[in-house]
Amino acid sequence: MRSLTRSLAPVLVAALVAVACNAPRASSSATPAATGTPSFTGRTLNIVTGGTGAVYIVYGAGLAELLNKKLGTAASAQSTTASVDNMKLIRDAKADVAFTLADTAFDAVNGSGSFAPPEKKADAKALAVLYSNLTHLVVKDAAGINTVTDLKGKRVSVGSAGSGTEVIANRTFEAYGMDAGKDIDRQRLGAQDSANALRDGKIDAFFFSGGLPVPAILDISTSMKIKMLDLSDSVQKMSANTAGLAKVHVAASDLTLETATVGSPIDFHQGAIDYYKSKGAWKK
Repeated sequence: MRSLTRSLAPVLVAALVAVACNAPRASSSATPAATGTPSFTGRTLNIVTGGTGAVYIVYGAGLAELLNKKLGTAASAQSTTASVDNMKLIRDAKADVAFTLADTAFDAVNGSGSFAPPEKKADAKALAVLYSNLTHLVVKDAAGINTVTDLKGKRVSVGSAGSGTEVIANRTFEAYGMDAGKDIDRQRLGAQDSANALRDGKIDAFFFSGGLPVPAILDISTSMKIKMLDLSDSVQKMSANTAGLAKVHVAASDLTLETATVGSPIDFHQGAIDYYKSKGAWKK
């Protein structure tokens, strides 16, 4: 990735959230171990993640496997279109734990953005802040596209419908005085499909927000010359408005007890707070 023209906007963090009243707990029928530690054996857990070619699905599958191995749960990772739909699944009690972008979690809990009336807001709490998220805007190197405003009239994928990437893409266009519904030929593709479409000449650019590395972008960079547009000036415009997992995806190496408690726009679940306090990591 370093060999590419690289200028990404570190706008958000990725967070792990749970239904406020139904975070992962020991089964009520389970017998505590002799040490007094509750048993989670057989506890089903639906972890909603994201699409192929991105980070959430890899991270989530690794998390489910780790929980099953260490705690005996029956956790599984479900592929979705990511943040917005994940928070709707949390809201509708169809998921227990969700990966989400920070601003989408904020919108869901506060009833704004994609969760503004008549949509219902979600009753959810944060479990951990996982890693810094980077927004990518990828174009062909020789396309003559150098700024966001150069995308006017172009075919642009803004991420899957119902994804946090789409939310960020829309807000990025707004920061540059553009309307994604009018000023571009808007496509809604996931990371892998976006990369394939760019390679095949079906789109001119695509957005994706995720932790590094993004497999779909890394893959396309080996077959064609691409560049990522500088979005750093959009950040100011918008601001007014562990070892096992690290083997699954390098983004997991960002997760420590200290970083897990910093950066969430929504309140933490009491169970998470109790855990962080027991480890001396809760500083609030």
